[in-house]
Amino acid sequence: MTQQEVEFTAVGSRRLRVGLIGCGAIAQPHVSTLVNECGPIDLHLCDVRLEAAEKLAAGAGGGVDATYHSDAAAMIAGADLDVVHVLTPPDSHFDLGLQAIDAGSHALIEKPLAMTVSENEQLFAAGAEAGRVVCVDHSTLFMPCVLDALAVINDGSVGRPIAVNSFFGHAEKGHKIPYGNAEHWAYKIHNGVLLNLISHPASLLVDVLGSPTRIDASTASGNLMPNGQPDAVQVAIQTPDGFGTMVVSMGHDNHLREATIWCEGGTIMLDLTRQTTVVSRHRGPIGLVPKMLGGVQIGVGQVSKTLGVGFGVVTKKVKREPGIRGLVEAFYAAYRAGGPPPVSAESTLGVARIQEAALGVPATNGAA
Repeated sequence: MTQQEVEFTAVGSRRLRVGLIGCGAIAQPHVSTLVNECGPIDLHLCDVRLEAAEKLAAGAGGGVDATYHSDAAAMIAGADLDVVHVLTPPDSHFDLGLQAIDAGSHALIEKPLAMTVSENEQLFAAGAEAGRVVCVDHSTLFMPCVLDALAVINDGSVGRPIAVNSFFGHAEKGHKIPYGNAEHWAYKIHNGVLLNLISHPASLLVDVLGSPTRIDASTASGNLMPNGQPDAVQVAIQTPDGFGTMVVSMGHDNHLREATIWCEGGTIMLDLTRQTTVVSRHRGPIGLVPKMLGGVQIGVGQVSKTLGVGFGVVTKKVKREPGIRGLVEAFYAAYRAGGPPPVSAESTLGVARIQEAALGVPATNGAA
C-alpha cells in the first residue's frame, strides 16, 4: 500500500481530539478555523511556553476551551489524538510527524514537510504502514486567487498549461533582515529563510505542471544575511507537461508575489500580494486593436479585483492567511466525509525535490 492510496475513513460529525504543537503566529488561523469551521473538536495546545498556548486560545474568536501542554511527546503519547498539527520549525517536523503516526494520529504538518526528500519519503511510508494520512500545509494552493486560477485551468477554457513563472519576494520594513533578527529559528537551520518560503511558488509550479523531471537551480547573496545564508534562489524545472521558473528573493523593499500561467488559449495572471486573478483569453496572432483593448481589459480587471479584495478586508469577509484557513477546512472536510487529503504525496515529493535541488541537504539532521 502506497501513501497515495491512504485516504481518510469517514468519521461524520464525531467529536475529534486535535492537538497543535507550536503556538506562534502561524497557529492562529489553524485554531480559529478549527473552532469555527471544522465541526465538534476537543482542542489540545502545546508549546514549551504555556503562556503562548493560553494566549493563543484567548485570542481565537473570543476565547476557546483547550487543554494545555508543554511537552509535545507526552501530549502525542497520552492524549489519544485523532489529528496532530505540527507547527514548529522545519527541523523538528520529521521527528514529531513520526511520533504522531506511531501514536495512531493523522498528521497535518507546516511546510516544508521535512528537511530532505528522504525524510519526506519516510514520513509517507510510515503513514502508509499505519494507515494514517500525512499532509503538508501548502497553503498557497488554497488562497482564493489560486483556487480561481486552478478552476479556470480545470474547466479547459484556456487550454493546457504550457509554462509557469513566479516571483516570490519577502521584505521587512526599514531594510531589516527577514524576521527581524538573527535569533529567529530560520537563521539556525540549513538555508532556513529560503527554506521557509520556497514551497510557496514551488507548490504552484508542481500543482499546475506536475512533478519535475529536471531541476536547475542556483542561489545568490545580494544582502548581508546572518550565518552566510543566501538571500535569493532561482529555479527552472521541466515536467512532462511544460516548463516552470521561479525566483524567491529577500531583496529589501521588494515584497511582490506574483505568478503568470501561460496556457494554449490564454494567460492567467496571479497577484498573490493583492490576492487577485486576471484571465486573458486569446487565439492565434493578436492584432493591433485586440492588443490595445486587451491591455485595457487586463488593467480594469486588476483594479476592480483589487478594490473587491480591499472591500472584503474592510468588511472582514476576507481574513488574514486565507490559504491556511482554506487548507485546514479542506483537510477536515475530507476527514469527516472520507477521501484523499487536500495535498497529495506526489505533489509534496515534487516540491521536496525542488527544495533539495535548490537549497541542498543539511549536513547533519537539519544543522546549518
